[in-house]
Amino acid sequence: MDDDGAFFDREVIAPIAESVVNAVLLKETFVESRTQLLQDQICSKTMSELSQLAMPMKWVVSCVIVQNNGAGWSNEVITYCDRKNDGHLIYSWPTKKMKEASTCHMNCVLTVAGFGL
Repeated sequence: MDDDGAFFDREVIAPIAESVVNAVLLKETFVESRTQLLQDQICSKTMSELSQLAMPMKWVVSCVIVQNNGAGWSNEVITYCDRKNDGHLIYSWPTKKMKEASTCHMNCVLTVAGFGL
């Protein structure tokens, strides 16, 4: 950890992303009219969890949900920041290690970026 205690720690952020996305999406089926609500829930809950860390960081959270219909899709994030303190994490759901992965009706990408103050 840096002397001032402010740096982007993926080992702390990744479990938060996984927990929030699982809590919101695990029992959901894809309904296009609910997609915005689910995205809002994921972003809000993630931001709430991040703020409880009380780290001197500015956070940016983004979520994309698409129907799991076999069609290809991609996502890219580029950040220009201080490599010592800042960073980003891309969490893709469902993960291959999930036993429910074959029955999930949607795909989600949650992006969390943190910038030290």
